[in-house]
Amino acid sequence: MTKFAEVLTTQTNGSNYDVMPEDIVAKLTVWDTQYGVEIGTVEHNALHVTFSELPDDCTALAEEVYAFCPDVVDQGFDCFAGMVEMSEEFGHEVPEEVLTLLEGEDLSGEDVGTRLLAKSLKTTKQLGLWWD
Repeated sequence: MTKFAEVLTTQTNGSNYDVMPEDIVAKLTVWDTQYGVEIGTVEHNALHVTFSELPDDCTALAEEVYAFCPDVVDQGFDCFAGMVEMSEEFGHEVPEEVLTLLEGEDLSGEDVGTRLLAKSLKTTKQLGLWWD
């Protein structure tokens, strides 16, 4: 059994992006070599990753994550500005960790999602991957 056998057993995939379990294991193996990786929750189309060490600038990793799993940015970090706006509009409190992540950030531009992902990676060393 390999370190990432649960991905194969669960058949975790992003078939809508032509990402198969073997592709996920290959990517995790590369990241494990570069940064050290532990996986947490593993589901049929999602998994949680914790990195041991990351570089000071996580921009390249964020871009790599986006290329591998676009939903992380397209359905996640790209939506933060809208989430804050809606929360404020409806009088809901914005979580402190979101406010901290957005602090000092220009929320315009095409790369806002990958910039926020890079900042989150550096701060938390955690990543949720999902394909749906």
